[in-house]
Amino acid sequence: MSSIEKFQKELINLSKEIRMNKELTNEKIERLEHLFKIGGVSEYTVESIYRNCGFNSWNEYVISKKSFIPEKASNVNCVDQKIQVVVSNILNVTSSMSTV
Repeated sequence: MSSIEKFQKELINLSKEIRMNKELTNEKIERLEHLFKIGGVSEYTVESIYRNCGFNSWNEYVISKKSFIPEKASNVNCVDQKIQVVVSNILNVTSSMSTV
C-alpha cells in the first residue's frame, strides 16, 4: 500500500469515526486537522469548518456532539457535512496524484 493510499485510508476512517461520534476526542480532531493540512487545506479553511457552522472552536463542536444538545444539532450536522466535503475534495486531489 502506497503512502498516498495509507493517508487516504486514515483520512476516511478518522472522518467517519468523528461524524459517527465514535469515541470522539479532541485528539481525533487534532489528527483530522493535521491530515487536512497534509492534504493541502489551509488553516483558515480548517477553522472555517466550525466557525461557519456557529462554533467558536473544535472543542465546542466536540462537547455539543458528545452531549447531544438539541439546539446545536443543526450546527453539528453542518460541521459533519463540511468535514465530508473537505475529505471528498482531498480524496479527489490525492487520487489523481496516485494515477500520475
